[in-house]
Amino acid sequence: MYVNPSIDLIGMRAFTKLKVRKSLDGGRFSHWLPLYFGENEKYTIETQNWSHEEEQMVKKIDNIDTLERFEKHFMNTINFVTNGSTRQPVTSEQALKFMTKLIGTHIIDLMKENRHVSILAIRRLFNFIRLLLFLMQKDGNIEKDLDSQLGSFMTDAKCRHKDVCKALLDYQVLALVSNKVNKAEFMQLYCDE
Repeated sequence: MYVNPSIDLIGMRAFTKLKVRKSLDGGRFSHWLPLYFGENEKYTIETQNWSHEEEQMVKKIDNIDTLERFEKHFMNTINFVTNGSTRQPVTSEQALKFMTKLIGTHIIDLMKENRHVSILAIRRLFNFIRLLLFLMQKDGNIEKDLDSQLGSFMTDAKCRHKDVCKALLDYQVLALVSNKVNKAEFMQLYCDE
């Protein structure tokens, strides 16, 4: 029903190795979600380790693709949250639902002032929207699902009924990132509901 994000940034190492599970405001969290800042550089890391077989220091060079690394961690997080495991592939429907709940919950917290309205909270909102846009670029089915849901909402009054449309805010999030929906027409139907 919701995904309640923390707005603090922590690195993956702090989450996995140091087991940090508490935000600066004292709130607890259970999952780590990487954010995308547009990185796509590739770099190399050189390490030296002692080899018992060769009885000497051995140099190892790893090539790191930041975009590939981000994508792997991001999809693993969505898989784990939606499926309880990283072994099953995430579907476009699951990814879209996860992102709409993440963005929607954050917006609700800002509106209800459950979360301090600050530049940091607004930045996180844009970070989450950027994640959804990244998913839309990566998987064309996500954009098709999004446009299909919005199309049904706008053309069929039955699809705006509470039996079908459990959370209106989900549609607001979808309209926010859609390229095809007429925003003025959507807002009129949305406000009427």
